Amino acid sequence: MQGKNVRFMNMRTLMKFLGLCLVWAATSGRSAYAAYAEFDLTMANDRFLLYDQNNPQYVQMALCKSSLEIAAANGTPWFLLKNLSTTAGITDFAITLRNPNATFDAITPQNSGGAVVSPVDGGVKGGITSNVLHFHFANPLAAGAYYMFQAQLTNGAGMGNMLPDYRYSLFNLDGSNATVADLAQNAVASVNFTTPGLAEQIVLPNFSEDTGQVTSPISSGATTAFSGGHYGKGIQTFFVDPGTRLGVAAPVPEPSSWVLMGLGSLGLLAMSRRKRLAGRTAG
Repeated sequence: MQGKNVRFMNMRTLMKFLGLCLVWAATSGRSAYAAYAEFDLTMANDRFLLYDQNNPQYVQMALCKSSLEIAAANGTPWFLLKNLSTTAGITDFAITLRNPNATFDAITPQNSGGAVVSPVDGGVKGGITSNVLHFHFANPLAAGAYYMFQAQLTNGAGMGNMLPDYRYSLFNLDGSNATVADLAQNAVASVNFTTPGLAEQIVLPNFSEDTGQVTSPISSGATTAFSGGHYGKGIQTFFVDPGTRLGVAAPVPEPSSWVLMGLGSLGLLAMSRRKRLAGRTAG
């Protein structure tokens, strides 16, 4: 008799548990993606500040540079690409210049993993130039990893004798982002992830020369973040985060699916119990 009571108690406990699951499923919204793909990009004319903008020693070292050194550094900026994804790797990264008077020349990776696709000569100094800088990662840049590189810019005839300056080749320092026309010649950064068909791109904004901050950025996403740091003497860092998390994993079953599964389980349990009770009554 005790064994029967234990079985009935277990049955009642299981049915209560399934009932609670059904209540949770019925009140929950659509399940979120379990993983996402995301990146951000930082640009600077100083490699150490690019790596750690809050290090006082790096700031002091940068401020010790002469005006001529800084002007030269503006023509050979550093870039830091970060893969903020949970699982997706990055297979391709590109920056497309839309300023007709600017091109990429030499490319110097700081860490291994990326192969220069464009310029087509692999980024040799003084060689073929291109308005597109394109890296391909045969072994995808893993989630949580970063890739740092330096690019040399060249000016076209329309710039006269001005030295190349990434702050004007990739965007502007007038802080104007009020209309799409303000960004018409700004560079576009794009990323392809390991999930087929999954890609993200962002038009670089215009920053303010005094503070490095962006004023009223145009954004298609509510969480887009642009910011910069100004350390004096023209030493700046510029941070661009598209702020978009792209789902890369199939979502778990929706609550409606859980409800159907739960109802089916309860139905089977009820039928099983009814049969047992009928057998005892007949006996």
